[in-house]
Amino acid sequence: MRALLSTLWPRPAAAQVLDLSAHRGPVYAIGDIHGRLDLLQGLEQRILQDAGPDTPPLLVCLGDMIDRGPESYGVVEHLCAPPQAGLQRQCLMGNHEAMMLDFLRAPKAGAAWLECGGMETLSAYGALESEVRAALARPRAMGYLLERILPAAHLDFLRALPHVALLPRFMLAHAGGHPARPPARQKRQDVLWGHPALFTTPPRFGKDIVHGHYVVTTPQHSKGRVAVDTGAHASNHLTAARLNPNGTVQFISHHAKA
Repeated sequence: MRALLSTLWPRPAAAQVLDLSAHRGPVYAIGDIHGRLDLLQGLEQRILQDAGPDTPPLLVCLGDMIDRGPESYGVVEHLCAPPQAGLQRQCLMGNHEAMMLDFLRAPKAGAAWLECGGMETLSAYGALESEVRAALARPRAMGYLLERILPAAHLDFLRALPHVALLPRFMLAHAGGHPARPPARQKRQDVLWGHPALFTTPPRFGKDIVHGHYVVTTPQHSKGRVAVDTGAHASNHLTAARLNPNGTVQFISHHAKA
């Protein structure tokens, strides 16, 4: 267990910010994937077609890439690998990645994750539910189990995820954050889990807020807020927002049959 925990980091209170303002082409902000590798791969193909050959599009996954759906291992493996020719990609942390890392740090204290889709994730990595439940009371056994099933490259990917990405006209974060607080002062809790002011107060720092986390039937762009989580794991519908340098937004999606 010590070897596993040594790969993790202390939880920061402040959000970690990634500056993407140097990118000159369109940016596609992808909503919550939740273990749906099929939808992610299909959406990437649609984005390539939408962007055209002139400027490689930048994809930003808005977090919650794991849990609930059947292929969390496949999604992380796909995102760890170099993107196919013609794509650039960045990923942000969501509350589900944060819960997984909390569980790895302290399985008994973080066991609530298992009921929020974590068990599906561990199953996708090859663990049996019975052995996970049994190991919860035996820290050493849980350490051996986690070290056996979790590739080091996946842990490195998860622990390195930033919380916020900045473009000249947009702030991207999994759950949006606090609309009155500048990006550099956003709190980790707010950008991962949300803040009620997001729905009542337009952003006060000159950027529209692009987020997932809150499921919507159709994607929305209104009053400085862009919402793109269309509940992929249950709806079979994964959406991205095309964020253009002039501040306009279009939506593109991939739908799979149930």
